[in-house]
Amino acid sequence: MRHRHKYADIRLPPERRFYFHAYDGESTAAAATMHAFCKALRHLDQQVLEYHLERGDFSHWLEGTIADKDLAARVAAWEDELEAHRAADLERIRDQLVDAVEKRYLPSERRG
Repeated sequence: MRHRHKYADIRLPPERRFYFHAYDGESTAAAATMHAFCKALRHLDQQVLEYHLERGDFSHWLEGTIADKDLAARVAAWEDELEAHRAADLERIRDQLVDAVEKRYLPSERRG
């Protein structure tokens, strides 16, 4: 990516900044520089971080606004990994829940 240093300290115009939002849509912070972006990431509420990771917002912003396709691809892979783990965890918990309920309330109906 050319001009990498430019984004470290030069302020982006309002329409190109990254706006951090909570699930309710409320804006929690805005990043006009990469320094501000990293500082906000370090201190974000976990739910705000999760919100943007689930939506792919970080990778889209890095590719579309910052034009850093390499970093955007790495971040997109992490976003996808989070989703895959979440889906696997959800299925594991579903299986555990069904198993626990069947053991407790439906022992005669359990498959063997």
